[in-house]
Amino acid sequence: MKKNNGNKKGGSYERKIAKKFSLWLSGGKRDDLFWRTHGSGARYKVRMDKGLITEGQDGDMASTSQSYESISFRSLFTIEIKFYRDVNIWGLLTLSNRGLIEFWNEVEYQAEYSHKHPILIIKENYRPDLLISDGFFEKNIRDYFNIDYRIKSKVNNTIIYIWKLSDIFELDYLQFHYMIDKLLKERN
Repeated sequence: MKKNNGNKKGGSYERKIAKKFSLWLSGGKRDDLFWRTHGSGARYKVRMDKGLITEGQDGDMASTSQSYESISFRSLFTIEIKFYRDVNIWGLLTLSNRGLIEFWNEVEYQAEYSHKHPILIIKENYRPDLLISDGFFEKNIRDYFNIDYRIKSKVNNTIIYIWKLSDIFELDYLQFHYMIDKLLKERN
């Protein structure tokens, strides 16, 4: 595989996931609510390391619309998106600090810095898309939709929860918006 093929694969996957979130959160009406952040979040990371804020550019998926659906979702969550040949899900057992654990540490750090909650979308070759998040997301998904996670594990001091992304996309988007609205009101 050529050196840049991995970057192309990752960028293409980020755009694909942004489009899927757009379609889901708009009830199938729009595919343009989200898009890949500029430089896949590189500018945000560089500025973050200098103590500077680059609003709306945390993670790999940015709101590209003024619609309430996209802005409200992104105001609560930092989304990191990874597609690798091997995401090292076994690292949860071996505590290897590469792959999934490395990706989780990255999104958790960015989310904390931007005062949001982390969501990690990962894809491994020939495996289903996974959504990984923390107890905040898990509690609210369980309370509003009564669905359980597929895997629960501990990374550093955080309990993470893993779902198949397709399970999340099956949730009623209007009820999801209701949940987001309520959480934003509680935060303010």
